[in-house]
Order: sequence, then C-alpha cells, then structure tokens
Amino acid sequence: MFDAAGVPYPDSNWTWDDFRATAKRLTSGSGANKVYGAMVDVAHPDQDLNWALIAQQKLGSFYYYNTNFKSTRFDSPAMRESLQFFYDLLMMDKSCVPLDEYTALRLQDDIVAMNGLYNRRYAMWVAPVYGCLYLNKSYGDIPAGTDIGMTNLPRPVGSAGPVSVTYTSTASIPANVKNPEASWTALKYICIDRADLFAGPKAMHPGYQFKTVEEANKFNEIIFRDHPGLDFDMAMKVMPLPRTLISKDNSRVEGQAKINDLIKANMSLVFNGEMTVDAALRDLKTKGDQYIADDLKK
Repeated sequence: MFDAAGVPYPDSNWTWDDFRATAKRLTSGSGANKVYGAMVDVAHPDQDLNWALIAQQKLGSFYYYNTNFKSTRFDSPAMRESLQFFYDLLMMDKSCVPLDEYTALRLQDDIVAMNGLYNRRYAMWVAPVYGCLYLNKSYGDIPAGTDIGMTNLPRPVGSAGPVSVTYTSTASIPANVKNPEASWTALKYICIDRADLFAGPKAMHPGYQFKTVEEANKFNEIIFRDHPGLDFDMAMKVMPLPRTLISKDNSRVEGQAKINDLIKANMSLVFNGEMTVDAALRDLKTKGDQYIADDLKK
C-alpha cells in the first residue's frame, strides 16, 4: 500500500505530525470501499484508549495524576494536544477508522485487527509488538504477497528521541494497599507457588532482564521469526533501537476506577461527535479531582 501510493516507509524517529501526514496520503475511496491510512484504538471501552498516547509520552507514568496524587492533570496542555490530535485524525481528516466502524467490525479483537491490516482495510495499525503473532494461518488465510513492516511508535514533536508506551500483562500490588504482606502471600501463591493452577493461555513466568544485546536479539528472533507476511529483518532492526519507555501500569487507587469509567464515557461521546474536546477534558478535570478527594477522605 505504501509502494502503490509512493509513500516512503516511516523512519524509526518519526513524529506524530509525520504519522498524520502519512495517514492522509494512504487514505482513499469512500463508503464500503474506503481505505483508511491508519487504525488506532482510541475510545473502545475494552481497549487502552489510545487517545492519550501523546499525553502519556509527555507526562510519563501516572499521566493523569499530579505529582502529589491529590489532583488530576486533565487541564495540562499535553492532554489537550493528545485528544485534539486524535480527534482531528478521525473526525476531521477521516484518515483513521472511525469509532462506529471500529466497533461494528470488532477491531478491538487483535486477531480481527490484524486481518484488517493484511486485507487492506487500513495501511497502518498502532498495536503492541505481539500483534505479529496473529500473522499465522491458524487465524485465517494471509494473502500471498503480504508484506507488513514495523517501526517505532511516533514521538511527540520536539522530543529528543523515540518514546514508547508499554505495559505488563501481570498482577501487581498497589503502593498504598493496607496489607502488603498478605497481598504478596496471595500473589506469590497464584503466580509462583501454584502457577500450574492459575496460569492461562499466556502462561506465567518470573520477570527477567536481558544481560546483553545478543541475548535480547535471540529472544526477538523467537518472537518475530516464521510469521508469514512480516518483514522479519525490519522488525529485528527496530527492536534494539534505543527508546524511552513509559509504563501504562497504574498502581494508584485514589479515584482511579471512577476516573477510568468517566474517560471511557467521555471519549465515546467525543469520537461520536457528541462532546467537544474541551468539554470532555473540563469534565474529567472537575469530576476527577472530586473522585480523588472523595477517596482521600476514606
């Protein structure tokens, strides 16, 4: 799709502005034949709500809390920049799969999303690296000639280098839990002592840090090799590149549950055209601060 449109492959140090321009150039057609430049999970309640990616890259872990965890940062310029960017991408440029189509096609399912990519519904997909695992015939026939590349997540304009948002598929203990010893006893039993009773399809294993680049490359070879349709050489070049990692994991409890529910509700309204960017963020700031205050009183 890139070659047919005469669009250069993304540089590993590209910005969100580059991403937007590329998505526009790769968008074509209309109606049932519309091909989108990109697909990003921005507001589906079962997903990671990637409308905040730029804010997370700029503000770091615990992105919607102020540093003292007593109020929110939904009034931050980074928040507005992030939400406005994805609003413009979907609602103005119309170069990214819209929320209603995303929901109707069940693109929140990673297997379905990968099928959409290699069946040319869209040219770019912002997804975790494990998305390559669905390039497997057991998940559906992969068209002959499929050639999917891989690059870094776009970085914010002005940042020194690539910034990637990451998360763990694991259990954790909140920093302010009332009984950390009891929590650890339960978690250790579930994850370590008797993982055979609780491990799901992903399995469980102890954390491990690679000691050398060669060791990391050997692991990456296991992940990326033998997936038909994936540009293995490109993936192996991208993975070792230096990047700043920002964790999505959030062990805070002050107001978090209610804030997350409100985010999902407001973003659905924004990306359905029923709420403005500014109104959504004002609502999140006002109510989010109150949710935190209420929890701090307990």
